[in-house]
Amino acid sequence: MRSGRTKYNKMTPNSDLKTRTYGCLAIITVTAVYEVTSSGQDRTVPLRFTAIWAKRPSGIEFVSWQSTGIPPKQ
Repeated sequence: MRSGRTKYNKMTPNSDLKTRTYGCLAIITVTAVYEVTSSGQDRTVPLRFTAIWAKRPSGIEFVSWQSTGIPPKQ
């Protein structure tokens, strides 16, 4: 992301969002379709991602993000 080679233009989440809490942590999983421009080419990319948030004394903190591409159905 820092290189700027990929620009995220739009993210459309699907209806499968799940939030699980474990003490001071919240784990969010969802699939979504991203519209990106990568190396000058526009692409539509289906992804599953996980985001982790933690409740800290200073407030809610974004801790981690991981995404994986969903291969096309055959």
